[in-house]
Amino acid sequence: MADESCTADAEATGELTLPRLVAGLLAGCTTRLPVHDLARLACTCRALHQVSEAVPPSAFWQHVNLGLAARPTMFLALPQSLSCHPRFSGVRELTLAFCPDLRDDHLHNLPTGLRRLTLNACHEVTDAGVKALAACCGKRLEWLHIYWNKKLTTASALAVSFKCPHLTSLSLSGCGGIGAAGVCALAARLSKLTLLNLTRLPLVDDVALAAALQANPQLTELRLYAANQYAGEVPFTTH
Repeated sequence: MADESCTADAEATGELTLPRLVAGLLAGCTTRLPVHDLARLACTCRALHQVSEAVPPSAFWQHVNLGLAARPTMFLALPQSLSCHPRFSGVRELTLAFCPDLRDDHLHNLPTGLRRLTLNACHEVTDAGVKALAACCGKRLEWLHIYWNKKLTTASALAVSFKCPHLTSLSLSGCGGIGAAGVCALAARLSKLTLLNLTRLPLVDDVALAAALQANPQLTELRLYAANQYAGEVPFTTH
């Protein structure tokens, strides 16, 4: 009873107790943990479960990394998509990597408030999926990185150019089906890019590259690895 009384007095006076300090530290760490680790932590003990319940969903789930989850598509699969749950209304950053089960239909169910989206080596996603994600959350997207998807074509670049006007970081590395017309479309409508990755895009030419550079004078990082098709000298430092 004495211990409980002391705890109550400390809380009433705002004194920083050890449990409160631990809870604060855990709350800060959890915003950067993958979702499967968060779930495991919440199941280990009552204290961690209380931490997970006490943190507002808008803060607790801002960064969701499904790259190592056993069944990542459950987050986006209908009819009971977890992404539609109020708990995930505050998701701002989502990473999906090496997910062979991810399909175009899943991308209709992305959290609409996303600011950053990474789709690495999700080989079953097609142009239709990129159009879906652009329509779903493109108005707020600032970061879109798509890596190693040979099914994507210039149609994907067109969708991004029309629906994602606020992008500052765009990577299409390894999406070799995207051509010069797609990059020209991006250049025509995107003007805030600070990073552009066109690695391994053999169909992009000097004209398209020059258009992208001219449209984005604040560009600080341009990646053109494995790009021997350019005839002229690139007026930029490449990585």
